[in-house]
Amino acid sequence: MRRVRLVILFAFVLGSGALSVRAFTPVVPTNLHVSGDGAAHLASAIFTRPASLPRAPRAEGAGMQVVALRRWQNLDGLSDLRALCGLACDGGAGVVSIAHISPRGLTRVVILDLSAFGGGAALDAGRPLDPDVADCVADVVQSEMPGPSRGVSRCDPPDIRRVWRPRLS
Repeated sequence: MRRVRLVILFAFVLGSGALSVRAFTPVVPTNLHVSGDGAAHLASAIFTRPASLPRAPRAEGAGMQVVALRRWQNLDGLSDLRALCGLACDGGAGVVSIAHISPRGLTRVVILDLSAFGGGAALDAGRPLDPDVADCVADVVQSEMPGPSRGVSRCDPPDIRRVWRPRLS
């Protein structure tokens, strides 16, 4: 009886360890999802680059998510994202890059304030993003992709705040 208990305990510990290693092991995102204000223009600037990740059909399954906002106040309507971002999205930085644990491993969410890039006013007026703004945003997104450095940005990007959320969500 004692041996059976030890075998069951060993199997439980082994299974728990395998699950926790999977949850805490950074994975290289295999795909990218772009959503939010001006997402169509940003996606065309991002996905036409040779070093870009493939497009993810849904945000839930993406290894990296990019969420574009005209201004930080628009984040108030996205309660899950607001909770994940917390005080990092106080408007002090133009870009917030969040690494957080998910059931798929370590995921990255990049939240962009397009007004910090000079693109919010164009979207408010119903115009598409300026190509220079879209390229600058694409440079920032590529700089947040894991792996070797993607090169120097062709623009002057706003401040980037990087945060770590060590909770399973």
